[in-house]
Amino acid sequence: MRYKGQVISIDAYAAFTIIILLLAFILTNWNQTANELRQREIRSEITLSAISISDSLVKSAGDPSSWEGEPNLNMLGLVTEDHILNRNKLIAFVGLNETALKDFLGVQRYNFYFRATQKGTLVNLDGVKLSVGPYPTSSATIITNSQRVAILNNTYVNLNFIVWR
Repeated sequence: MRYKGQVISIDAYAAFTIIILLLAFILTNWNQTANELRQREIRSEITLSAISISDSLVKSAGDPSSWEGEPNLNMLGLVTEDHILNRNKLIAFVGLNETALKDFLGVQRYNFYFRATQKGTLVNLDGVKLSVGPYPTSSATIITNSQRVAILNNTYVNLNFIVWR
């Protein structure tokens, strides 16, 4: 009489199951870690963008320095001199197309919101409210606010530049 041998034992099934579970655990952790690193990178990029943009807006007159209405605009700036805001530049800035602003500011992949307030109230120059862009929604995952203080008409103005995703 001929007996067939057992090809795979219970020990082999147990070892195979443990290896599969271990691989599943490693892959899950790998994906989670990769997502966390990606989120940190995006958060750092958004924070750096918000800080550098808000700094350049209150420290630079732009290029050309009288860029309002200029078709060949290279860089935006809102001041006539360091932290002294220019009324015409502020009005022209909030009047620009949102897509064009995103391109000039280098935040094409994100949303941004800008507002100028004085004592908690939105600044209104010649009937133009100094606010542009959509305010962050409840679905925003990353929000960075960079605030600067500047002078407009001999009074302090708070400038908030929010970059969000």
